[in-house]
Amino acid sequence: MRTRNQPSRYIICFFLSFYKFSKNSLGFLSNRSRVRMVLVWIVTSPLFDKIILLLIIANSVCLGARNYLDPENLTDRNKNIEMIDPYFTVAFCIECALKILAMGFFMGKGAYLKDVWNWLDFIVVVSSVLEIWFPSLNGLKIFKLFRPLRSLNNVKSMKILVDTLFKSMMSLSGIMGLAIFLFTIFAILGIS
Repeated sequence: MRTRNQPSRYIICFFLSFYKFSKNSLGFLSNRSRVRMVLVWIVTSPLFDKIILLLIIANSVCLGARNYLDPENLTDRNKNIEMIDPYFTVAFCIECALKILAMGFFMGKGAYLKDVWNWLDFIVVVSSVLEIWFPSLNGLKIFKLFRPLRSLNNVKSMKILVDTLFKSMMSLSGIMGLAIFLFTIFAILGIS
């Protein structure tokens, strides 16, 4: 017997057809799988987006509060932030895994890596996990600074604004190239 809070199979099938995710997720979860239906329901839920956005904002506050003049983390504030950081990484890994299981990884229409914004999410999550496994790789710490950009994926109006900005930059690339060329000529003349 189905309870009121449990999503019906028809609603989940509607989500799968509406969002047009891949037919199979990772080759073993089909559109008819109850597990995948529940995962799609979770991932497409507005509450899920709000929780992830709240985690991104909290992580951004921690990144902003960190004292970058203390690379050895000798201050109490940096020690506390270093202690909290793995929890954010685990939360973002869970989000990434849920989305991959619900949408499919890269094969099929609507798969996780078919969206450019999910590439950013995936790179940030993988670099965070690699940083935990290999703490001697200092270059991976830079990718932590991209975590606040993940919020652009959750705020649709910001996503549209950034997409428009990038498209306009692409169409203005010829003008930018000409301007750089002219600035270079005038810089050479100025030095001469």
